[in-house]
Amino acid sequence: MNNRFLLLIIAGILVVLALVVVGGIFIGGIGLVLVATLAATLYLNEKGRELGEVPDLDAVLSEDAKKIIIRNHGNGPAYSVHVAVVPLNREFDVETLEADGRYSWDSEEMIQEAKAVITWNDTEGRMYSSQSQLSALGKSDDDLLKPMFPLFDSKPKK
Repeated sequence: MNNRFLLLIIAGILVVLALVVVGGIFIGGIGLVLVATLAATLYLNEKGRELGEVPDLDAVLSEDAKKIIIRNHGNGPAYSVHVAVVPLNREFDVETLEADGRYSWDSEEMIQEAKAVITWNDTEGRMYSSQSQLSALGKSDDDLLKPMFPLFDSKPKK
């Protein structure tokens, strides 16, 4: 644990005890809630910094459907990126894709419907994978209006 974080918690407890002695139990309880909220905020901020260097990759088709664009939406670089395009039986590798970076792979022919299976490693060597639907005519995974947590059926019933 960080020494400054521990020092802040101890100082907060001392302030809460002083509030209990001077102002009463209810004022001390309010102070305890404020100190606990501050401690939780600082703890989550520290954990967010530790987990923040995670790359997040996806694939989309270009407008002419002849390029597959691999995008890194994460906060860290992605290493050893491998992309398999199913069912076209095409594979390609990208050595490094920086944060907010893009890489485009040219195809010899237009791609109508496919799925890109992407695997990559982060800076600590952990392996990740994702899948992206590629469609020249229909909707892909890049739909901005698609709800993150659908409340109702988003697919039409047949």
